[in-house]
Amino acid sequence: MKVLLVHDSKFGNGEKVAKSIVKAFDGSEIKSVHNKNIKPKDAVEYSADVLIIGNAVRMFRMSGSAKRWLKKFNRILTKQDKSIPFGISFITHMRPIEKIESHLIKFHKYLMGIESIINVYPEYILAQVEDIEGPLRSGVLTEIEAQSSVLVKWINSIDI
Repeated sequence: MKVLLVHDSKFGNGEKVAKSIVKAFDGSEIKSVHNKNIKPKDAVEYSADVLIIGNAVRMFRMSGSAKRWLKKFNRILTKQDKSIPFGISFITHMRPIEKIESHLIKFHKYLMGIESIINVYPEYILAQVEDIEGPLRSGVLTEIEAQSSVLVKWINSIDI
């Protein structure tokens, strides 16, 4: 299985989350990269089975760069009549869930609305930070590793 994990890490927290997620994909070919360091065209050429896209809530709203990257990625996939079997999202944030939930739902719905991604994991993975620049809250990476094991089981349960 080929896994492409694209994160939008400004202070390094998203990258830490990405590293925790990919641990569950032991034995898979994994490419983990910041969205500024991979063009959507190159990501399509990678031909991943799983796209994991990370975003962050900053200044009370979702970072726009991950959504823009995803939009371009989808446009290229559609134009080339290609698809990705699995899509997963993760979010880093500082605010309490109830304060940012509408943003989380919008980004997740956006991912679910991309027709070229066949199966989208029904939940988003969350990673809360202590302050604007981090660090991640205590125990978050352990929780993410556990969630990631569940999502790998989900992937393996679906016939494609």
